[in-house]
Amino acid sequence: MAPYTFVVAWWLQATLLGLIALLLARLARLRHPSLLESWWSSSAVMVVVVPVMPLLIPGTPSAPPPLASFVESATVALAGPAHPSGLLSPSTWLALIWGAGIVLRLGWLAAGQRRVRRLERQGRPIEDDPALTTARALVAGLPGGSGRGIPVPVVATADAGPFAFGPWTVRVVVPTSLLALPEPQRIAVYVHELLHAARFDVQRSYRDEVWRLVWWWQPAVWWMLARLRLARELAVDRAVVEATGARRAYVDALLWCGARSERLALSSQVGGSRHALVRRVALLCEEVEMTAVRRWITILGLGLAFGGASMVIAQHSPLRGPQGASPSVASRTEPGPLERAAVPPTLDTPAPRRTSAATPAWPEGESGYLLRVHIVIDAAGQVAEARVVGVPAPDVLPSTPRLASAVEAALDAVRQWQFEAPVVAPMLLATDVAVGEPRRVDAPPKRAATGGPTPLRVGGGIAPPKKILDVKPEYPQVAFDAKVQGVVIIECTLDTEGVVTDTRVVRSIPLLDQAAVDAVRQWRYTPTRLNGEAVPVIVTVTVNFTLSR
Repeated sequence: MAPYTFVVAWWLQATLLGLIALLLARLARLRHPSLLESWWSSSAVMVVVVPVMPLLIPGTPSAPPPLASFVESATVALAGPAHPSGLLSPSTWLALIWGAGIVLRLGWLAAGQRRVRRLERQGRPIEDDPALTTARALVAGLPGGSGRGIPVPVVATADAGPFAFGPWTVRVVVPTSLLALPEPQRIAVYVHELLHAARFDVQRSYRDEVWRLVWWWQPAVWWMLARLRLARELAVDRAVVEATGARRAYVDALLWCGARSERLALSSQVGGSRHALVRRVALLCEEVEMTAVRRWITILGLGLAFGGASMVIAQHSPLRGPQGASPSVASRTEPGPLERAAVPPTLDTPAPRRTSAATPAWPEGESGYLLRVHIVIDAAGQVAEARVVGVPAPDVLPSTPRLASAVEAALDAVRQWQFEAPVVAPMLLATDVAVGEPRRVDAPPKRAATGGPTPLRVGGGIAPPKKILDVKPEYPQVAFDAKVQGVVIIECTLDTEGVVTDTRVVRSIPLLDQAAVDAVRQWRYTPTRLNGEAVPVIVTVTVNFTLSR
């Protein structure tokens, strides 16, 4: 899978999982703040991690499902042919874009933090407000609030607030206009911000910003973190009402905060931006309680539903690791997106003529290989994709590294070939590429010439031999996917023992020729005799390929 295709598929899967998480939360009618916090925090991680989990499982499908093929075909224009030396690879470009986004986002957050600290320094510490003293006592009396809400300094400023900030030392900033509100409302606002500090929500908000910073290009992460922040606000809303017992005063305080024009936007403070105020007020006016059994059933149901949806997505559009510029021999065995979309030449759309070629670089005098290569020609007549097919198994090779070098040399040469513009693009061609002194390692060795009689053509007084060993051809996957079928006609030379020593394709179907030849070379016949002596003969055979298999 090309790097651009990998990123686009990852983005699509994460976005789809984010939409599923939103839908499941709505269907389950999640209202309890603690459940909402758990669901959105876990979803923010899972939408990114789940799509790449299949990469940890060994083995990849031989042919991608339709959705994956669509994604690869849609992004193939971005990938293009192999990048020339000296230019940046697609993976490098993607890494640079990713890093640039992180740097810009980090600069934006840093600017917001500097502005927050400047406002705090310009503010006036609040020490003599009785409402603050009451709020500290209420927070200290709550479970988990002792020792956390009391030492938090509170500063009044005319420019922004209320909000809490600071990754290490938490501080609370409130507007000076808060001091003009009735005491019950001031107590509610103080308790709200001090509770954020007591619950470690401020530190969690910075942790969320780090996660958003890394995955800035994933919209699902933004959705999940926005709803996670709202869930924390809902949890604090309930805690404030329980601590103060003044629901109406707290609702009035929320409405007062929502009516303020927010002047501070470049920060990650908790409570600085009021999320879905109408929803928060509505939930405050209704009792949301869940028994422990119902809570566990809801968690289990959501987990099973999300896991099932993730498996379906992974099955229909699995991610496969991005390939670099120089993949190994094994990674070249899988057809690329262009090859799967390419069409073979036909009588109406013949193969274009090659206008320029390059010879594989190989040490002189060393034995080489004759490799079968599939090449894909784009509309300009350039080689857009190339891969070696039918690479022999390592156990029949004298040196596997030599084969890898031969494959690299063949592909490097083929990529430099130039053709006339094809009638239909992309077009798939199959060709043999000689690397060094050709030696077909994937075929039975030919028998040495003995200077015997010239092979005779079957017919007339020479009866055709009887086939005693038949080997069925293997249908090439690329031909099967392209729905290519038909009959390949081959002229075979048999020696005096009925062994096929040479073949020549008389009627060709490019995607099926090699499979037909490989099968015919394994056939065996009864010896043909003339005047009582075995003689070599030439016979014409047919190999039929049909899609009904």
